Amino acid sequence: MDVISHGPEDANIRRFGLGGEGMVVDIDRRRLAGAAWLASGLTYGVTEALSASRFTPRYSYAHNFISELGVSDCGVAAHGWNACSPLHGLMNAGFIAEGLLFIVAVGVVFNLLSSRSRYAFAVLAVAHGVGLILVGLFQGGGSAFVNGAMAYHVLGATLAIIGGNLAILVSSAPREFGAPRAIKLLSKTAPVAGILAVVILAIGAARHAILLLDYGAWERLSVYTILGWEAVFGSWLLLGRR
Repeated sequence: MDVISHGPEDANIRRFGLGGEGMVVDIDRRRLAGAAWLASGLTYGVTEALSASRFTPRYSYAHNFISELGVSDCGVAAHGWNACSPLHGLMNAGFIAEGLLFIVAVGVVFNLLSSRSRYAFAVLAVAHGVGLILVGLFQGGGSAFVNGAMAYHVLGATLAIIGGNLAILVSSAPREFGAPRAIKLLSKTAPVAGILAVVILAIGAARHAILLLDYGAWERLSVYTILGWEAVFGSWLLLGRR
């Protein structure tokens, strides 16, 4: 039997699908987005760990840049010593997969959001995804310093880190989907920490100075804030009670 209604509450019900089959569809879309975000973070983490395990000489998460894992040339790396990443193809595939999955997740939930910030969320998410695709396609070392491809890599890394953290910061998804307070807090504090980390990294690199932590640590902090949010919020959307 169809329900005829005209009030604002009913308009919200129709908008968000809070009834009947619509509610089931919306929950399924949230879970699909959660699966995409979770897979995005896990894919990146696993490909990084595997690539680092084969890196020579011994890879340092505190000292080495993430991009060194995707460099196909074996030779002098950005830090000044000989380096080789046999699983560079895997790492670059991980970059691209993470970017694509993030865009998919935002695309799935976009129409479920009502806040005007959803447009900024979508644009920044695409910037993040495109940035990671550029990082995966244009390596951050070796011959890239000679053929000019390094410029595209740097552009991609900037879009990925800044875009990803800002996307999380402006997103209304945790609030609109009724996430726990801890996740809402994480969604505001983690991206701020990530942006602060990349600013400190940029200042240290410009001054050729180590500011409390080594370059690799600051870079990872700016990236892991995004991955951590993906894992936590994605898991809640996928497995949390409704």
